[in-house]
Amino acid sequence: MAIKTVVIKRRGNATNLPDHVYAEAKRKIGSTFGPNGDLNTGLSFGEQKKFLPGIIGVDSKDVNFQKEVKKYFQNLTILVENTGTKLEIGLDQEGDPTNLMDYVRYKFACAHPYVAENEQAISTNRRYKYYIYDTEIEKVKKLSNVKRRKEAYKEFIKLTADQSKVNQLLMVYGYSPKSMDEAQREITLETELDADPTQFLMYAQDKNIEHQAFVQDCLTHDVLRKVGNTYLNGDEAIGDSLEEAVLYLKDKKNSNIYTTLKARLKSYS
Repeated sequence: MAIKTVVIKRRGNATNLPDHVYAEAKRKIGSTFGPNGDLNTGLSFGEQKKFLPGIIGVDSKDVNFQKEVKKYFQNLTILVENTGTKLEIGLDQEGDPTNLMDYVRYKFACAHPYVAENEQAISTNRRYKYYIYDTEIEKVKKLSNVKRRKEAYKEFIKLTADQSKVNQLLMVYGYSPKSMDEAQREITLETELDADPTQFLMYAQDKNIEHQAFVQDCLTHDVLRKVGNTYLNGDEAIGDSLEEAVLYLKDKKNSNIYTTLKARLKSYS
């Protein structure tokens, strides 16, 4: 038997109502119809025949079965509490719900046009009023975030032993490390780490970080120009993205240009 819990949660208050009034207002998920005029049940016909007789008290072979199914879903509502409404949706070894009523409500909610599949999806459509919070998925995400943060701090500790690497990372983030003392540089970098450990790791482990920092430094001192997404050396395009500009400078065929750019940049130091 697998225990699995989800929570139907409300969208945050985006109205003009005070938060306490919004929180106390009743919120219900009721019946809706699909484009073809059928009720949105969330259950396939096979699932209806398997699960609903025990709920509506009518055998699936009864001629009135579909009529009673329709009546059941027309009258079905889910009260969504301010703190969320928990539903147990786990399945046993035979694949049957451990809590049949909760499982049916869950499938009903998932098929509802006002319910987003997760918190991230709710921002994609203004009509979404609720979302599904999967406690297991969120646990995995939190554990993954903790691990990622630990990895990021390991990289941070290694980086701070080499101030040139710290400077490179800061430049890629858009800062001017020359205007900071060592403590300011490390505090600024740690702030970026805390804000987004994933991005920090991506930068810290990027083998091209030195060249990326060089390009950013060149832009700061007008040694290179950027028009739209295109990076220019004078009037010559060297890439339509930072990645392309880096590849251009790493290409041995362009070593003379790279050397010239370094000399020009050094004159501004």
